[in-house]
Amino acid sequence: MGRSLGIALALVSCGALFGRAVGAPVPDGFPAFPAPAAPTTAEDLRARAARVLALARPVTPGSGGVLGEDWITQGDWIGRYGRRYTVLCATRAPLNHVIEMDQRFKVGCATGVSAGPPERVRRWVEWLRTEDHRVLYNPILGYRREAEWDDHGESRPLSVMGPDLWVSVHVPDGMYRLSLYFMNKDGHTDMNRYRDYIVELRLKEPGKAIQDTYGPGPPAMPVLARTRVQNFWSGVYKQFVVAGPADYYVKIDRNYSLNVILQSVMLDKLPTAEDLRNPMPLPWLCGIHYPPLDPSSVVTIESRGVPRPGAKPRRARPVKAAPVRDRPLADAATALWNAMDAASGSPDASHLDRENRVLAWRAGVVAGVPGPTLSMWRWQLCAWSDDDRSEFREVMANARDALLRSRAK
Repeated sequence: MGRSLGIALALVSCGALFGRAVGAPVPDGFPAFPAPAAPTTAEDLRARAARVLALARPVTPGSGGVLGEDWITQGDWIGRYGRRYTVLCATRAPLNHVIEMDQRFKVGCATGVSAGPPERVRRWVEWLRTEDHRVLYNPILGYRREAEWDDHGESRPLSVMGPDLWVSVHVPDGMYRLSLYFMNKDGHTDMNRYRDYIVELRLKEPGKAIQDTYGPGPPAMPVLARTRVQNFWSGVYKQFVVAGPADYYVKIDRNYSLNVILQSVMLDKLPTAEDLRNPMPLPWLCGIHYPPLDPSSVVTIESRGVPRPGAKPRRARPVKAAPVRDRPLADAATALWNAMDAASGSPDASHLDRENRVLAWRAGVVAGVPGPTLSMWRWQLCAWSDDDRSEFREVMANARDALLRSRAK
């Protein structure tokens, strides 16, 4: 009895705290709760598309901008990232694993300037083999290995600048997405939890060295774009737009953290749909093609590649092609997506890329945009489902088994 009375009194007190008793009508002038966000309309999407096209300007070699970030994909990168060129840092320390479809790209790494003796880039392997999904899957090894480039900043006090990592990137003619994968593998312990970087994209100027940016006078290699990496225990892809032919530096500023660590550098053609429609299989998948799955068709997972001996066939859940429910909204969503493709690489519009594409995709789901188109959009956005994760594991296992069988012949 006493407990029930105490609860009742507490509820009355809470009601009084908010200006009224429990159950009493809301007095005039009392502020209402905020209204929920209104659904996106076709007019809003068309206005966004017009704004993007107005901001778009021709991309010149050597330009650059921030494109976005991805906190969802984690270590399941194959098919989504690096379809042109990938460096898995230090995975065969002191060397890297390089997975390339185009040999015109070049990626390197160096350290900057700091107090104390000069530093070289450390090639560090933390876990030789792990099932941690934050860690990048390595198709050459057939499993995940946590390895990274490290500026050895832990040898300096936190109050000292540098050494920093400087990643050099050469890109050929065209527009590309440059993605860097950061994962704070031990970010829940000691000083590791305070890793916090400033990442700058710079145009590499002929005749200028990294050291020139630290000296007096005008800074060499001015900053084209800047982003920040923090709270990245779960792993994040930071993305830039770059245009070639050109040479770039990405400075990863230690920013008074323990040290700088970087797991991978990846490059894709923009717009990314061009590579996704390429029928060529990806390297180290032993001829297996891994494109976005058409959800309106009934296919076996094994039809993606060579089924493993004894593997039980699994069928993707069939989804019937639904009619378009809202034609104006579907057309506006498609127009916005196409506008973002048309503006790919434009430094003035790149920062709007992910926001607008997410809105277009959500509107497309509501409006009933055809399944194959939505599948392509979702793939490009890296909007994963549990079925997508299962399919990724199955395709990688099929590819690995096919590769081992081919070697055994």
